[in-house]
Amino acid sequence: MTERQYADYTAQASDYLNFAADRAGIRWGLPMPTLARMLATIVDGSMLYWLADQDSQATVLSLDGFGEILASLAQPAAPTGSRLASR
Repeated sequence: MTERQYADYTAQASDYLNFAADRAGIRWGLPMPTLARMLATIVDGSMLYWLADQDSQATVLSLDGFGEILASLAQPAAPTGSRLASR
């Protein structure tokens, strides 16, 4: 059961990251399975940590920090029809 739950979290993270990339006209600098797992891990871990200490400020700062890391992985999408776009 836990394996399915985390596979679902990762699939949802992948869907969200693909949606964001399409809307922003970017591609991610890491393979999607890796990035989706990272996003699912940080969100799940942040929730669990907040349940333990209920420190909302620290949780927001942690998520903001991850957001900056995630943004640094965004790269311009290759123009349509480019050789790089098909990779």
